[in-house]
Amino acid sequence: MSIFVPNKVYLRGILLHYFIQKKSAAEAHRILGYDSRELLLQRQKRKGFLHRIVTGDEKWIHYDNPKRRKSWGKPGHASRKTAAIRAKT
Repeated sequence: MSIFVPNKVYLRGILLHYFIQKKSAAEAHRILGYDSRELLLQRQKRKGFLHRIVTGDEKWIHYDNPKRRKSWGKPGHASRKTAAIRAKT
């Protein structure tokens, strides 16, 4: 069986190649279908875009945790107020 490379050859050239090898149109169509399915399976086996997608009923919450900085004040005075951190839902 020959190697099917869809980016480098046209369908007409592939069909002519199979007809020169005395293949029938149905057999050439079957071979092309098999080769294209193998190509799609190989493409899915590579880790790429689809493996980075997370699916399911998960709830994603973004917490904003500001970095606290040291500050100084006068002795006996209250420190500055800091806003309460609430989760966004």
